[in-house]
Amino acid sequence: WGVWSRTPHGFPSGMDTLAANIASAGLEAEIWMSSFNAMTNTPLLTEHPEWIAEIEPIMHVLLQPGSVPLDLTRDDVIDFVAWTGELLSSWGYVSCKFDFAYYWMFATSLDDPTTTVIEAYRRGMEAYRAGFGEEKYLINILLMGTNYGYVDAMRIGIDSRACWGEEEGEECPDAHTTTG
Repeated sequence: WGVWSRTPHGFPSGMDTLAANIASAGLEAEIWMSSFNAMTNTPLLTEHPEWIAEIEPIMHVLLQPGSVPLDLTRDDVIDFVAWTGELLSSWGYVSCKFDFAYYWMFATSLDDPTTTVIEAYRRGMEAYRAGFGEEKYLINILLMGTNYGYVDAMRIGIDSRACWGEEEGEECPDAHTTTG
């Protein structure tokens, strides 16, 4: 959630080694991430509490507990978003599924109140795309029009899976949390 500068605990050899191992198997490494959000208990937000954007109170019900959006009206946050894209690209990831950016649409109390939420969001997408690289494959979730020109593919709905429960014995254990 937002902070990629430290080696995640589950990958002691590093995310770059993981991408290299995937490539050596003849596959392309894709990473799933949330670059416009961070967890409140991370060193990033401990060092930069001013980077937090407030959101509409009702949205706290939907956010991952402890996750907050970064204020994309701040130049230092935009630099961080671009740097994150550069880092993942340098590690060898050739595709990225960019998720949870849509939470940013509910940001309030921004550092620059003259910038609209849409303008700031597109500024963030432009920065990430420039950092990750135009030649890389970028997938985003929801907000179709706001991503125009920055992504290669869109998932147009929330999480889904093909399970209708119409076949005898078919169970859909995740039906309550998906659109499938």
